[in-house]
Amino acid sequence: MPVLYLLEQGSTLHKDGEVFTITKEGKVLEKIPAIKVEQVVVLGNVNLTTPVIHYLLKQGIDCVFCSSYGKFHGRLMSTESKFGHDIPNDRRRLKVGKILEGFGARVQKSVFECDLKLQHLQKLKQKLAKVLKDEDSLRYYYLCAQCLPKVEVVNGPPVAETQLYFAV
Repeated sequence: MPVLYLLEQGSTLHKDGEVFTITKEGKVLEKIPAIKVEQVVVLGNVNLTTPVIHYLLKQGIDCVFCSSYGKFHGRLMSTESKFGHDIPNDRRRLKVGKILEGFGARVQKSVFECDLKLQHLQKLKQKLAKVLKDEDSLRYYYLCAQCLPKVEVVNGPPVAETQLYFAV
């Protein structure tokens, strides 16, 4: 996985067309094709422009922030995901369905589309964890922004572009 490590203190990562440009004090340090980057690691005092952040989120590219010594601070990642379940117990399956309906819209018998912020996704996961048993299966699939337009719907409502989380 091609990782872009940003180490130069005081530098800025820009996006010019389809190229990432790293500059410092107005001088170009490096140019990298954006399409080749699958993760960005920011170490210390490095700036990202708004177009870079927007691109990373839209493309589902993980961005990790650390101190200049490598201590993890946090990460910027797209909130788009898909999750599915296989719950053999009817009562629990109904309970899981009701929980999911509280966070989004049922579009098929076991498919839910939800528009959630990260804290709401975490709350949903906590509620589901209280209901699910060892025999139940629940999977989370994280989708990049490019995946939403590729969702094919036959005889149903189209996927709304604001939908960020999906449950199957």
